[in-house]
Amino acid sequence: MLTNDKNDDAKRKVFTISANKSFDSGFSFYASYANQDATEVAGGTSSTANSNYSKYNAADRNNPVAGTSRYEIEHSFKLNLSYNTEFFDGYNTRFSLQGERSSGRPYSWVYDNGFGAFGGQDNFKRGEFLAYIPTGADDAAVTYADGYSYEQLKEVIDANGLGKYAGSIVPKNNVTGPWVSRLDFKFEQEVPGFVEGHKGSFFVSVKNLLNLIDSSAGKVYNTNFSNSRDLVEINYDRDNNQYIYSEGYRDSAPTAFSAERSAWRVKVGVNYKF
Repeated sequence: MLTNDKNDDAKRKVFTISANKSFDSGFSFYASYANQDATEVAGGTSSTANSNYSKYNAADRNNPVAGTSRYEIEHSFKLNLSYNTEFFDGYNTRFSLQGERSSGRPYSWVYDNGFGAFGGQDNFKRGEFLAYIPTGADDAAVTYADGYSYEQLKEVIDANGLGKYAGSIVPKNNVTGPWVSRLDFKFEQEVPGFVEGHKGSFFVSVKNLLNLIDSSAGKVYNTNFSNSRDLVEINYDRDNNQYIYSEGYRDSAPTAFSAERSAWRVKVGVNYKF
């Protein structure tokens, strides 16, 4: 119902390829790769027009442009391996491994306190206005608050590969969070039932086997809700039409460590069919 996007240029392209095969030996595998190229105008993160208008990364909300979608997972690899045999005649034994490696979710470089600087609503102070990268210390569009300088900003620009955007606004969602790797294991053995026609089984499953083997592996990081990272704090000098930059950079990606998804877990269970 918001009519501030006239271009209808958001789209998604998905390419997938997969292969699977079962062998007489009892071994089988499934492997796949998926690639996404997804663009969006707004992320649609809320149930109200007010929030959907304000809670996405943009340079100008009245004239939004499409950019990389916050939901894009550019690369995703999956591999399932299983082996079925009979250690005991008539009772199946199954080993299985399920693995996945996927690229992280995108996020943007924005201003800290962008809404306050540009006259937005007081309750939205996280930023979410895409940041401008100066051409140099003499860029007339930017001046610096006391205690902050272009040289300090340049260190952040160089450390994060933002120099290629000098003289322009950084495109939204142009950076991605860490890749995620997972590997799960399960062993299941059928056993005789208590009476004829009954059959049981017991199983042992390990979630996040990588973390069990190596405590530094199998870690999962989720992109924060605003999927953004602060470059600088900003104020705006309307009389001189200048950005006023001050220190606001945080030396950490906008990702939160998910302890529950990153920890290994072992589950032991019994099934009985009658």
